[in-house]
Amino acid sequence: MKTRSTFATWSAGIVAAVALHAVGPGCGSSVEVGQQTGAGGAAVSPDPLAGVGTTTSQLVRLAVLFSSCPLAAEGVQEAFRSPSSSFSLFENTSPVLSEPASRAAALACLEEKGTTGCAVLNECLGVSIQKIDQCSSKDNSFRGSCDGDVVVSCEAAINYRLDCARGGQVCRDGACVNPTEPPAASCSNAPGESYCEQNRVTTCRDGKVDLQKDCTLEGLICQSKTEMIGTVTRQTASCVGTGPACTVRVISSPNFTSPRGLRCEDASLVECVGEKEFTTECAQTAPGATCQQAPNNLTGQPDYFCGVTAECNPWSWQASCDGDNLKVCVSGKIEAVPCTSWGFTGCGTRNSSRSFDSPRCIDQVFLDESQMP
Repeated sequence: MKTRSTFATWSAGIVAAVALHAVGPGCGSSVEVGQQTGAGGAAVSPDPLAGVGTTTSQLVRLAVLFSSCPLAAEGVQEAFRSPSSSFSLFENTSPVLSEPASRAAALACLEEKGTTGCAVLNECLGVSIQKIDQCSSKDNSFRGSCDGDVVVSCEAAINYRLDCARGGQVCRDGACVNPTEPPAASCSNAPGESYCEQNRVTTCRDGKVDLQKDCTLEGLICQSKTEMIGTVTRQTASCVGTGPACTVRVISSPNFTSPRGLRCEDASLVECVGEKEFTTECAQTAPGATCQQAPNNLTGQPDYFCGVTAECNPWSWQASCDGDNLKVCVSGKIEAVPCTSWGFTGCGTRNSSRSFDSPRCIDQVFLDESQMP
């Protein structure tokens, strides 16, 4: 049983895909169409995107769209942190993207017709986003419901529709699934709990099994543990590395993600993934990539990452606006995304009541919940 396409999986999926592919052009340049990425992936994991002609610019565009349109709370820089992110989530973010036969055409469509801001998502991926007055009680959840073969979901007065049929799938239990897939098995785990099943992080939602993340695709193993949340004991599972035990250096700031890189071993990066070490051969993540070291902007301590240079640190870099361009750190290089050329109003912040929200390209349709500089 594959992970099902729901709105809840999109954000992490984009983070996963771009992290292993995105190496842009020169310093401070706009992201150009057509620069090929390598066909490799993490050192011990296959790359589900290999062989479909995916380009760096297509994946950067996808990351910008999902962070700029009201689909992901995370800022676009989250997509460029670590090469050990999961590919399995990217495969299941949309039925059109989950199948190799339709994925290449969908990504090419985003580039060819990507001058209309968020509207291109509907044309190329079957994702419709519409502002409404108020969410109904039925759809007021990213879990979603079915309207024929369309997943319908609503959050913060924004209605989302995902056309399963565009990828040859059907809507079942608020998610897109293959027509031949058997119904999800029943389960009784408490909400918020997860466990391991066939090396997959598995959750139980609405009394049904939801296989959420395949650790094998990342070269990782599924590990479960019992933790105490207040006075409640809860079982959780996660994908972890296969090496010795390790500890992530925690940064207590909403603006920063705690870096996972521990050290460089020649051209390979050793990360701490789920309190276990995991090694990635950087040369397999992108052409010309090696293990890089750069100081963290917040702590001053060194961070380690796979990249082509160390002009910027993808872990501590904060996306910023330079006029209408969105500046991000991709594989150690500063890149400028031309928001207006891609059909956005400009560069700014969305949901500005959240003080830690990061800049992104802003769509005119959602401008009233955004803040332009």
